[in-house]
Amino acid sequence: MSGLDWSTATTLAELGELTARYLSGEAGESPTYLGPPDPETAEILEPLLALNRAGFVTDQSQPAGSGDGWQQCAFVEGFCTEDLAKRIADACLTADLWVRYVPPHVRPRWRTVYLYSTPVTTERGVAHTRIGAIPSTRELRWLWGGELSRAGLDTLLGAHQVIAYDPQWGRRDRLWQTLTEAVR
Repeated sequence: MSGLDWSTATTLAELGELTARYLSGEAGESPTYLGPPDPETAEILEPLLALNRAGFVTDQSQPAGSGDGWQQCAFVEGFCTEDLAKRIADACLTADLWVRYVPPHVRPRWRTVYLYSTPVTTERGVAHTRIGAIPSTRELRWLWGGELSRAGLDTLLGAHQVIAYDPQWGRRDRLWQTLTEAVR
């Protein structure tokens, strides 16, 4: 996989490896994020590397935390096979975590669905970050398509979207331990 890049990746394993390289600083940007990862990613780097290298291509994430007037829940969103999505869902439900996975045939074609928007970051009681949107095929093509080959994009579009979060504000480890164990 040494000569691997976004334009040659065709499998979820390859996309996950490239995402892991990006998260660990070996690449300056990803198809969906121009620039390096946010500094808070360092706190959850090891679990994110494990998830991506197991074929769960993470797209968005954040650690849990709290401070003066703000709080956030740990969450991750990404794409994987049906089997891995079910393993993650089973593990999350057993650990009292919230999870949803969306099969590719349920994904809307043209418009992203925001019906299931859940706040995961608040500041002084105002939601700043929300999760739960189901991106349309059109949006995924726009976000990822400029960097991926046709085969790589088709693989991503054929994957299940998984959204998992810890509903308890500020709890740092439960989500990441649960997910790491689920992908072993």
